[in-house]
Amino acid sequence: MGLSAQVIFIDGTYIKAYSHIDGSVDEKDMLPSIIQAQDSQIQPILGTDLFNALKTKITAGTITGDYDTLLNDYVRMGTLKWFLVHFYPYLQGKIMNGTIGSRNVDNITALSQNEVARLVDIERSNAQFYTERLIDYLQNNSSLFTEYNSNSGADMNPETQTYSEGGLTISGTNRMNRLANWNCCK
Repeated sequence: MGLSAQVIFIDGTYIKAYSHIDGSVDEKDMLPSIIQAQDSQIQPILGTDLFNALKTKITAGTITGDYDTLLNDYVRMGTLKWFLVHFYPYLQGKIMNGTIGSRNVDNITALSQNEVARLVDIERSNAQFYTERLIDYLQNNSSLFTEYNSNSGADMNPETQTYSEGGLTISGTNRMNRLANWNCCK
């Protein structure tokens, strides 16, 4: 059974053009973190229907007008920054032949775990900024995207609030209500 094709909002070319990742990083190593960023950070903001509509339009090559603006001016940069949050911790390691090991690269000194954590925190802050821009854009332009408010059943409804506390990003009214209830009842 073959793997299903993944529709991604950013690719290696975009990542290398708009981040500090250079051409020597293998693009296939990026894919899991791209998918993680899209699924866990972008989909909850767009909601299932708009998320899937963008993926369908990308596949069909029909991204135009308002959807082009949404994708290129808001979704892509947010996806990139969340990708970096998920990807940086994996840059030093590689799983090969059933073993987890460190990569051996000439002419470069690996960062410590604390230095990597600091970079992740910086990118998390950047990602938070772009996520807030995306939410603001969608809130002010929801009428342009019929899929934004068409979710039902098990679909994810778009989250309309997001904030970060202690390095954790907490989004949406449902998550904040659960957090508030948990804090009050400890």
